[in-house]
Amino acid sequence: MKGINNILQIIVLCLSVILFAGCAATMLPILSKHVVTATYNLNIEQQKTVGEPIVKFIDGNVYPGFVSTQDYTPPPVMLINFPTIRKDSKWVGKYKNESGNVICDTEIPGLYKPTEPGNPGTGYSCYVVIGNDNELTEFICGNFSYANEKNSPKNLFKPGEDIFVRGSFKQELLYNGRTGTTVRFTYREYKDDFARPAFFQDLTYDLNESKTIGFRGMLIDILEASNSTIRYIVRTEMTK
Repeated sequence: MKGINNILQIIVLCLSVILFAGCAATMLPILSKHVVTATYNLNIEQQKTVGEPIVKFIDGNVYPGFVSTQDYTPPPVMLINFPTIRKDSKWVGKYKNESGNVICDTEIPGLYKPTEPGNPGTGYSCYVVIGNDNELTEFICGNFSYANEKNSPKNLFKPGEDIFVRGSFKQELLYNGRTGTTVRFTYREYKDDFARPAFFQDLTYDLNESKTIGFRGMLIDILEASNSTIRYIVRTEMTK
């Protein structure tokens, strides 16, 4: 019996490798889009509320993003169990196949971990192939591939926000309110996928000393500041 089980495992592995190789051969790269945006204009009066960034600058590369709308577990294929695609998990569209379907990998490293022996998520990258009805047409983990679009619910995925990738950079300066003559800010800096700040710094300025504040080469004239709003004019750009 043990020998038969070993033979079955070898057969399953060989078939799965063939399936995966067939899909991988048609993976055509989607080119990332370069995005440069700033939420301010020089020498123009602006107003923000407490907690909002008075300055935000982004220089990055993005791919189309997708979000899963529900939990979905593909049925087992030849004794192979697939991990569950979790609701609200984010997926990055980096490839297309010859049919024009988008091939995505997950934005979250280590999302797929084994829950039982035979789970193909162990140590592998997982990909989903999204069809024209936003359904799952194929699910690939390592050398194992599930493909049965008839079982997949329509609109299992929905287009989400573009997802920033390695090499992207974001700066923002948030207004935190006023105490007496002192105004408070927080500077935050993000890199790559912007998942969490790579650097942050709390800043305070005394308006009795000057109505113009400076940080990293940027000069900002404070016209009016309270515990709810701030009016200001950005005079110069911030350096990276």
